[in-house]
Formats: sequence, structure tokens, C-alpha cells
Amino acid sequence: VGVLGETILLKNRSTEAPQNPFTVVGVMPPHFNYPSESTDFWIASADPAVSSVVEFERYRDRNYWVTLRLAPGVTVDKVQALLNTIQARQIKEFALANEGWELQLRKVTDLFVDSEIQRSLWILASICGIVWLIACVNLATLTITRVESRLREFAIRGALGAQRRQIIGQTFSECLLLSTVGGVLGLAVTNWGMDALATYMGGVRLRPIEVDVLVLVLSLVTGLVTSVVFGLIPSLYFSQVNSLPILKVSANGATSSRNTRLLSRGLIISQIALTVVVLVGAGLMVRSVLKLLAVDPGYRVERLFRVDVRLPMRKYIALDHPSEEISRVVERLHQRISLVSGVEGTGVLVSSSGSWDHVAVGKEHSSLEIAKRGCGVGVMNPFTVLGAPLLAGRFLDSTDIELNAVVVNRSLAERFWRGVTNALGQRFRGAPGGRFYQQVWEVVGVVEDIRINAYDELVRPTMYRLGEEYYHKFQDPVFWVRSDVDLSAMINSICESLKSIEPDINAVNVTRIKEELYEQTSRRRTYTFYLILLSGVGVVLAAIGLFGLMANNAARQMREMGIRAALGASQFSLGRTFIFEGICLSLTGGILGLLCATATGRFLKSQLFGIAHSDPLTMCGVLLLVMLIGIVSALIPARRASIVDPLETLRDD
Repeated sequence: VGVLGETILLKNRSTEAPQNPFTVVGVMPPHFNYPSESTDFWIASADPAVSSVVEFERYRDRNYWVTLRLAPGVTVDKVQALLNTIQARQIKEFALANEGWELQLRKVTDLFVDSEIQRSLWILASICGIVWLIACVNLATLTITRVESRLREFAIRGALGAQRRQIIGQTFSECLLLSTVGGVLGLAVTNWGMDALATYMGGVRLRPIEVDVLVLVLSLVTGLVTSVVFGLIPSLYFSQVNSLPILKVSANGATSSRNTRLLSRGLIISQIALTVVVLVGAGLMVRSVLKLLAVDPGYRVERLFRVDVRLPMRKYIALDHPSEEISRVVERLHQRISLVSGVEGTGVLVSSSGSWDHVAVGKEHSSLEIAKRGCGVGVMNPFTVLGAPLLAGRFLDSTDIELNAVVVNRSLAERFWRGVTNALGQRFRGAPGGRFYQQVWEVVGVVEDIRINAYDELVRPTMYRLGEEYYHKFQDPVFWVRSDVDLSAMINSICESLKSIEPDINAVNVTRIKEELYEQTSRRRTYTFYLILLSGVGVVLAAIGLFGLMANNAARQMREMGIRAALGASQFSLGRTFIFEGICLSLTGGILGLLCATATGRFLKSQLFGIAHSDPLTMCGVLLLVMLIGIVSALIPARRASIVDPLETLRDD
């Protein structure tokens, strides 16, 4: 807050505009970064100084949002009708720049959290619920095991005159104390986790990341009830049976009821089954991300950069032949970028995101929506710089603008002509109702499908025409550069070099393609990270529960192990019983978990890439992992039982 009233200087690094002084009049909370994650400050759009930092080209610039809060009684449809009226006026005044664009009213939550993210959050919340259920089952198992191991103690106290309510009250107090201590530790871990989550989690936030009070209270109450209820079950059972048979058994041979043992094993199996469900989800996402990162985008991403240049289109719109002037400027900018030290090649691609139109083949009335992109020719050919292979025919040249020649991608060739070589020489036309109805194009070349924006980008049928055809729509050129040096570190010198050609350039941005494509996978990588974290918690809980059960069984059967050892049983045969039981419990829970994971895996289908929700390799890997956990959890109790000393064990008798 001490910066209030201070003056700061701002300068756009991609322009030569002078630094402008601004006075700090307010400070927002640290979590607030609307409308983008990189937002650090806000300036009034009506401030005269803003025009020297950002040029507002109202006839073509669409990078401006209007944020509003609807008054009571005002509906979305009413506001959208008003926007439609404004849109019609804009199209009439600036037809070329606004063709194909519209004004749309959207909720802020829908803008930053689309339907796919909402579905992902629901799935993640469900998995958190499964992990919490695993924790409750684990708590119940350990509580039953702990109280069960004390049945002989309860029998002795009962024989000495302790009443039923006293034993139950003691058990209740102990469970309550343990639950309270665990809850306090959980609050400490939660507080630390919130700080870590705020640091790790990016994105736009209008509110800080906080612990939901309702979820916190529900978690604490559920844990408390689980501990108390399952802690009282053995005590209530003991109070209704005769304690004399328990006292007749030695301390090392303390036994338990058949129902209690079945309940403990059932809880362990259900715990393992739930863990398998989470593990399968994490395994599928890990394999999905690995497949996504291994996707061939159709070109070589190493040492590839994209240079986005925003030309002063307002300067050209008043000319008689603006597209020709823009074409000359682009050619000179290309030459200047090619002269930068370390640059191997530079290509030009116009409309990287692609415009859309409908085309048809022959006399067929069915049409196909395709993407249209403009590209440079000759030394400005983007395909040679990208390393995208030419599958058939040739690239475009400067004479093709009169021949209506086009280059198409593999998807379009296979969609229309069922093969790459069959597409050469074929013609197609604009479909009825499209912007280029009755215009005919001839295929002179076929290139490989390329994914420009993301590894998981849906490759659509695409046609490439000369870039000159797109300049009359005042679309900025995109230069694709392959260089041995990091151009992003040379942005200032590149800006100065380009401004020597066009002094009124608005902005220049340099992007390393490999890093950008990797960054586009951040949503899936973050989702996978949380699934791995949750599955790790589930595995640890399942291992603890299984280990506790095996340790209790080993302690309960210690007298039996001593007798068998005295009769000559080997250490292997003594430990084999516990290892076999651990494998059986793990295998049973694993199979049930796989059945549940197969049934629920379809909800995860939208998050997967290149892999089925019932992938057999992932299923088998998870089953083997669970069996390994069962073996490891049973090793220590099995080792303890196998080295039992018969004399020490039988001496208690």
C-alpha cells in the first residue's frame, strides 16, 4: 500500500514510444489478475497516454473486452439483442474488417471455465471423494484392528469388575482423542497445501484460493464418526459375549470373532478396489500425456520461432490498392528478418488460425467445411521452413494467383479424393451459401497435415492460397523462422530492424514453438499431477491398512506359529501363509477395482488422448502394482512370524 501516490514509467518494449508516467491510485489483492494471468496493472482506456502505449484500432482490433454486471430484471437475451444491433452497424461501416465476426455475451465463468474444465473439475472432485472414502475405510480397518487386539485386556478388566459402560466409555474417549489429534494435523497440512496450491496453480482468479468451510466441517465430522463408530463395534460385541473363552487363550494366541475378521478383510478389499479406480485414472492420464507429447505435429519444432507482426492497417486502409502495399511491406520485412544472424530460413503464413468456408466437389450438393490459409511463395514458402513434407505435386508460385491453384493438406485430399496422388489436378468449388460460391480451385500440391497451435489440435481439411489474397482483409502476416539463436532474447533488436522498414509497426512478438506447444499441454499435465498425487495418497493408505491387518494377524497367530516351528516347519512355510493372504486380498480387491474402473472410465474419456478408457496395458500394470503392494505389505509381518522362537512363544503357556 506504500506505493499509493507513487509515479511509475511504462514503456512498450516492441515500440519506440517514450516512457509515460502513471500515478498509482489503488492496489488490488495479490490473487486478482483479471482478465489474464499475466495482468499486473490496469490503465483507464480513456487516458490520453494510453494511445502512446497501445494503439486502439477500433475497426479491426478485437482484443478488447467489455465487462458488465446485469441489473436485476435484465436478461441475457435482451442484452444480446442490443449487441446484435451494434454488430449490424459495425459490419455496415467496416464490412471487410468485420466479416465473419460477431459480438457475443458470455458469462465470466464460462469464459475462463469452459464445459471441458467443469467436467474435469467434477471428475477430480469425485476422485477426491474416493480418496476420502479410502481414508475412512482405512481408519475403520485400523480402529477395528487396534480394538480387536485389546479384547484380552477388556476380558481381564471385565473379570476384575469393570462394567460395560466403563469399557465402552474408555474406547470412545480414546477414539475421540485420536480423531481430534488427526483432525488438527490435517488442518495444518491443509493450510500448507493451500499455499502450495496457490503457488502451483495458474489461471485467472477473481477470488483467493481458500478452504471451503462446508467441506472442511464435513471431512472432520466424517472422520470423527468413522473412528468412533468402528472403534465401538468390537467393544459392543465384547460386552455381549462370555469373556471366559478369551481368558483361556494365551496372550500370544488372542483370538477374535469370525464376523470381525470378515469385516476387516471386507474393508481391506474395498479399500484396495477404490485405490485401483484412482490408479487406473492416473495411469490413463499419464499414458495420455506421454502420447500427446509424442505426437508429430507435421513439422520440425526444434529451433523454430514464430514472429507475429502487427502492421498499422489504419495507414493502409485509405490507399487505393492496400493489399499490394501490404504485400510489398511484408516482402521487405521478410528480407530484413532473413538477415538476422543465425537465421536459416523464414516463411510467411497468413491467417494461422484459419478462416472457414464450405466447398464441394463436382455436382454433389453436400459440402465440407474447410480451413483456408494464405502462404508465401518462393523464398517465403513456409512449408520448407517448417519442414512439412510435400506429399505430391508442387508448392505454389507467384503465377498461381491467376490460375486459382491451391495446395491442400492430406486430410482434404483423402476426404474428397480418397488418396494423396488422386488429388492432383482435381477441382473443387465454393458451396452454395458460402462466401466463394461458384469459385473453382485446382489442386497442384498436397502437403502433410500440420498442427500449428497445439499437439491435440483437430486437423481439419485445409487449402492454402497465396498470401496476397488475404491482405485485402487486413490480416497480419506471421513469420515462421528457423534459427540457431534464441530470437526471443533479441526482440528489441528485431523490433528496431523491422521499424526501419515500417516505422508505424504496432507490436512484434516472438514465440518459441516447442515451448508453446508444450505449454498447450499444461491443462492435461496439471490434471495428471493431481491424479498422481491422489492415487499416491490412496496407495499409501491401502498399504497401511493391509500392513495393519497382516501385522495383527501375525500377532494373533504367534502361538500357532511357535507350535508349527517346534514341530519342524521351515521359515518359508511359516511366512508363506501371510504373503499368500496378502496376495489374495490384493488380487480380489484389484479385480473388483478394475471392474469398477472399466464401468466408470467413460467419464474420463474426454480427458484422454490416443488411448481408450479401458486400455488393457494400463489395467494390467495397475493390477500388478496392487499385487506388489500386497506382497510388500505382508513381508514384514511374514518375516516376524517366520523367525518366531518356539521356546519364547510357548513359555507364556
